[in-house]
Amino acid sequence: MPTLSESEPGKKVLKEIGFTLHPDAWGKGYASEALQWLIKTIFEKSSVTHLIASADEGNMPSCNLLEKSGFKKVDRMEYENKTLGKGTLLKYELAKPELTVGEE
Repeated sequence: MPTLSESEPGKKVLKEIGFTLHPDAWGKGYASEALQWLIKTIFEKSSVTHLIASADEGNMPSCNLLEKSGFKKVDRMEYENKTLGKGTLLKYELAKPELTVGEE
């Protein structure tokens, strides 16, 4: 089956991002600052058109961070893990912002 080039117009180019911080760093804005930098850098320096991320539904700080950063919930998935048990994973997506007149 032929594959599409990343530069082909109209092709959705997805990349998944994630983050984990040591508990000593929680609540200090590090994840927010790093995520904003990462989003900006990926969209400016690559052909990526959409970022995807996921967070456990019970992890409200991560869900809130993704939503505050512009990610939209697109799906939820039930899972079962031998160690953690059952849970719900929320999937998020962020589209590359369109350029407005005068930006480049």
